Amino acid sequence: MPSTDRKKSLQCPNCGAETDENTVRCAYCRSVLTTTACPACFTAVFKGVKFCPNCGAAIVDGKRKSSKKLLCPRCEQLLIDSVIGDTKLHECDHCGGIWLDVPAFNKICADREQQEHILLYKEPNEPAKPQSEVRSKRFYIPCPECGELMNQKNYARVSGVVVDVCKQHGIWFERHELQRIVNFIRSGGLHKAREAEKADIQAEQSRLKAMQSSQSIIHQSLMSDPNEQNDSESRTLIDVLYTVAKGFLR
Repeated sequence: MPSTDRKKSLQCPNCGAETDENTVRCAYCRSVLTTTACPACFTAVFKGVKFCPNCGAAIVDGKRKSSKKLLCPRCEQLLIDSVIGDTKLHECDHCGGIWLDVPAFNKICADREQQEHILLYKEPNEPAKPQSEVRSKRFYIPCPECGELMNQKNYARVSGVVVDVCKQHGIWFERHELQRIVNFIRSGGLHKAREAEKADIQAEQSRLKAMQSSQSIIHQSLMSDPNEQNDSESRTLIDVLYTVAKGFLR
């Protein structure tokens, strides 16, 4: 009687090698492997296969044209809907950019499993245009959803990754920028950013205290009676002259 404990194996959709369904990367071609359920028999299958190996039903491709008809803010091509792990995103097959809404990005920042999927994600193609050419086309780019020009921000102030942000709708990442941010988070970058922010706050507090002290001295000087200052100076001069006169009279 065959063992029922044998692990189920599936074929890598990229190279066809047999791979355990719990594997996240093919051992042969190094493609990232994520599973989905067959819509007919609910058997686990790798995303990217065209047919279920169990029942033969057609599997819907994980990528499709965006129902929102969002355009890439760099090259104005239609963005493609995609899923990495449990994260839904929109990506451009032309330049490799990625559009994420704010909740999806926050989930990636907080969830190590989602971060792992991002780091292992293998982009399908090299971009049609070099990044230098794509970037030089425009500096400030419009939000794919509302069309307003987005602000550029250095993520966490110290990461060195400058992204385009629309506060209302989401964040645009140039090719590989999302992976760089995940690496920054996993290397303790957010802790370093918090420490830098604390140092900035302490420096600002010290500056304000010094300013308040200077203002207090100036205020006291302005509030003093000028007549009292003249009387004091006169008494000092009389004392000096009296001392000199005594010296001559001896």
